[in-house]
Amino acid sequence: MPDIALFTRLGGADGIARLVDAFYDNMEQRAGFAALRALHAPDLAATRDVLKLYLMEWTGGPANYSAAKGHPRLRRRHMHIRIGEAERDDWMRCMTEALAATVADTQARAEITVNFVKLADWMRNQDGNPHDAGQSFGGTGAHEPSPADCVHVANSTVENPTNRCCAHTEG
Repeated sequence: MPDIALFTRLGGADGIARLVDAFYDNMEQRAGFAALRALHAPDLAATRDVLKLYLMEWTGGPANYSAAKGHPRLRRRHMHIRIGEAERDDWMRCMTEALAATVADTQARAEITVNFVKLADWMRNQDGNPHDAGQSFGGTGAHEPSPADCVHVANSTVENPTNRCCAHTEG
C-alpha cells in the first residue's frame, strides 16, 4: 500500500481548514482558552489563513506557505510571545480538542498529535527549555533549527524544502 500523505488523510485543504477553524473557534469561544487567545492579535483572520497554509504544507500538501512566506522560522516568528510550559499545554489542549472534533481518521489524528507535541514543546522560548541548553539565548535572538531540531511529518516539505537540510529520512 503506498504511503498516503497525512495531508490527504486529514481531509486535504478542506480538512485542514476545518481543523484550523475549530482550533481558533475554541480559542475565541471557550473561557478555558482565554489566556491562549490573549496571546494573539484581536483579529484572527490572517492568523487562521497562515496556519492553514503552514499545516497544509507541513502535512505533505501544496507548498504554498514556503512560496508565500519562505522558511517557517517558527520560533523566530513567535519570539515576541512568551511560550512556556503553560502556553504549550494550553495550545496542545486547544489543538487536541479541535482534532477530536474534526478528524475522524484516528490513526491520522494520533500521528499528527505526536508531531504537534514535538513542535509545541520545541516552540517554548523561556528559561529551562531543554532545546536551548547550551545556547546563547536570553530572549534576544532565535535559535534556528539544526539538523537535529527538524520536526518532520511524513511527506512534509516545510522544514526541508529541498530535502537537503538535514539527515532525516522517511522509512
